[in-house]
Amino acid sequence: MKNYSVALSIICLAIGITAGSWFISDALSSPKAIHTTTGETAQKQLLTQSELAGYLGLTAEEVKKLGPQLDSGDDLESELPFIKVGSTVYFPKKGVDKWLRETQSMIIQ
Repeated sequence: MKNYSVALSIICLAIGITAGSWFISDALSSPKAIHTTTGETAQKQLLTQSELAGYLGLTAEEVKKLGPQLDSGDDLESELPFIKVGSTVYFPKKGVDKWLRETQSMIIQ
């Protein structure tokens, strides 16, 4: 009886080691398993115009007035920092936060 329980324990240990090794190797080879966590939920770094309006608590029209507009030439000018990718304009969240800290007061008409 004692020999039987020792053999059964060794078999269970072997199965556990094999299964654990297989799970670890499968997780390491999967690209979805490779990510970093900082304890915070992932946040978007680039905001669209409508997302920025919600973030700032403004209307879309107010954000449009602050956002990029054509000056006398073909250049875009903006109160807010922006990035243009193709024809889409994005606002970097860190740049907007910095702009908010540096801006004392502004009148939007």
